[in-house]
Amino acid sequence: MSAELGPGSFTWTRLRQLTVRDPARLAGALVRAGLPGVIDESLRRKWRLEDILIERYKMSRGRAIAGQQRGRGLENDVEAALTKAKVPFVSRVTFVGKQGKTAKCDFAVPGKENPKVVIEAKGFEATGSKLTDFLGDVLKIAQAKDYHMYFFLVTDGRGWQNRASDLRKLVEYQHEGLIDMIYPRRAVNVLSRAARSILEKE
Repeated sequence: MSAELGPGSFTWTRLRQLTVRDPARLAGALVRAGLPGVIDESLRRKWRLEDILIERYKMSRGRAIAGQQRGRGLENDVEAALTKAKVPFVSRVTFVGKQGKTAKCDFAVPGKENPKVVIEAKGFEATGSKLTDFLGDVLKIAQAKDYHMYFFLVTDGRGWQNRASDLRKLVEYQHEGLIDMIYPRRAVNVLSRAARSILEKE
């Protein structure tokens, strides 16, 4: 909906406000997003009890689970890119870094003992405190990584649209040298090539 409505951050509260302040604009966005087709398909469908129960589940806890799956999907993309580039790694480990300090990361290249590259991948399809908590996780990795280590961050998702200040903070971390590079989902192959190049220079 944010994409259809144009520039700006649209929370659920702002979308509800549009129903009163500018219903024509909201209706136009819904039409462009394909809502009439979804309604038509639902009206023509022969619903079973299990279909209704599944839809109700999706509207409650199922949405949270779907968000987690999309986040894990980003990790899977990184893993596939590293594998394709024949970059050795271990996933979801606690690595050992500067002066024996440890931190959790999604990928350590080539292993968890004094890795050359550590990678954290987080995809966000929702808003809320989880995005801010992520900043804390990033700092823990940055503080533990040794001077010869590279720290790559992969993040993507519409959740950042409403947390621009947190996203700017990540960019600040990069400018300060705490993060070496921030990659979106579409650049995971660039990340894997960079990791391979670092290993080959050793």
